[in-house]
Amino acid sequence: MKESLVSIICTVKNGEGTLPAAIDSVISQTYQQWELIVVDDGSTDASLFLAHKYAEKEPRIKVYKAENRGRAKALNEGVRHSQGQYIAILDADDLFHPQKLQYQVEVFLKEEPFFLLATEGLIIFEDEKPSWETYKQKASIRVIDEKLNLRNTVIHSSVLMERRALFELGLYNVNRNKQIDYELWLRALTKNYGMRKLLLPLTAKRIHKKQSFENKKRLRYVWSSARLQWKFLLKNRKFLWLPIPFFTFLYGLLPQSLRKRVTNLSCWK
Repeated sequence: MKESLVSIICTVKNGEGTLPAAIDSVISQTYQQWELIVVDDGSTDASLFLAHKYAEKEPRIKVYKAENRGRAKALNEGVRHSQGQYIAILDADDLFHPQKLQYQVEVFLKEEPFFLLATEGLIIFEDEKPSWETYKQKASIRVIDEKLNLRNTVIHSSVLMERRALFELGLYNVNRNKQIDYELWLRALTKNYGMRKLLLPLTAKRIHKKQSFENKKRLRYVWSSARLQWKFLLKNRKFLWLPIPFFTFLYGLLPQSLRKRVTNLSCWK
């Protein structure tokens, strides 16, 4: 059977410090039937230059310039340029485990059709590097649809999505500039698109001070997340769950060091 093509979309804006490691984590995949689409969204550093340098050596890497259009538009542009049956997302500061795509594609081929397959992840801070373990076992899978009403349990860089279904949903919402991934998951949940999680840590999510979530915009970020949850809880008639976003809002205000402890205990499940 011919292997299915996976299109990996990586948008970057001033990510010269982390982009090379992100690209290297794609090149190191055990599953090799992929294309990497890098969309530079108006970088003023060396990000675009670095992406082109990789593309000169690796024909599966394609680079596009989005002219500072915003994250959602940059992601949608990348998806529209894609050729794969499946779409993966890689934030320019995150990393793939070498076996990530291999495990995910195998699940998609063996299971009943569904929209999205996330993975568990490791949380790394600043310049930390993950200590990847090599896996040989069959991974367990969990249905995560309903849990998404309460908290975004999906690391954006962990997802593999069916391209056809992503277009049916209308792609990312270009009218939002925060939680564009979470809004897409909640929109998919409303339309009963199946979402699952592979219970292996196959993605490294990097938390660093340059992210808007970690700087002065944090209060607006976590408040926007709570409002998004309330919107979809009302839409899906989950009235008894309406107090939950208030507690997730308080969690988002905790100092980074304390959130790190809580997150590592929960393992992003």
